Amino acid sequence: MGKTAVIRGIGLLFYGAHYGYYTTTIDIWSAGTVFGSVLFPGQKEIFDLMVELIRVLGTPTKEQLEQMGNDLRDIQFTPMPPTPWLETIPRTDKQALELIARLVVYVSTERLTAQ
Repeated sequence: MGKTAVIRGIGLLFYGAHYGYYTTTIDIWSAGTVFGSVLFPGQKEIFDLMVELIRVLGTPTKEQLEQMGNDLRDIQFTPMPPTPWLETIPRTDKQALELIARLVVYVSTERLTAQ
């Protein structure tokens, strides 16, 4: 798998397409990952991409996992604090980073909407 796997959205990565989970919030996630694709240079395996996202977003909290879906409640992550986008992508316009930060969010209801 290449870096396009991360574009599919956190929901699809955890659930898979067979859950009928696809909504516009996944498109919003996708737009954010495309916009911030400088985070993911070259082709990487899906696990590496998830680790990179967790390094930026921090470990999902129990509450976030519950909001993302009941099946995710019992997933165990090594605790990791979030890293500010400015540290992750230095020399980038602050407004661009603010946009990425509002698009690439674990809980779909907390992302910008398409409206």
